[in-house]
Amino acid sequence: MEIFGKETLQRRILEGGFQVGDLLFWDYGNTGTMDHAAIIVEITDRDIIYAAHDSDKNNGSVRDFYNGDDYAVIYIVRVPDNA
Repeated sequence: MEIFGKETLQRRILEGGFQVGDLLFWDYGNTGTMDHAAIIVEITDRDIIYAAHDSDKNNGSVRDFYNGDDYAVIYIVRVPDNA
C-alpha cells in the first residue's frame, strides 16, 4: 500500500487495511530504495501517527510530513496478526 501525498493519505485511511503495529517505509525521491522506517502507533480519521528511531519522530505525523516533502513515497507494510 503506497502513500504519495495528503490526498492519497486520506484515501488510504478511509479504505483501511492497516493497523497500529504495521510498518511504514519512506522512499525519498521515489528511487525504489527504502530510506527510513517507522511503526504506526495511532490512526485517526485524518492522519497516521508513527514512532521512529529519531527523537523528534516520536508521535510523528504523516500528514505533517507531507507539508514539505511531497517527493517521498511511503509504503505501508502489514504485520500479520499472529506475528
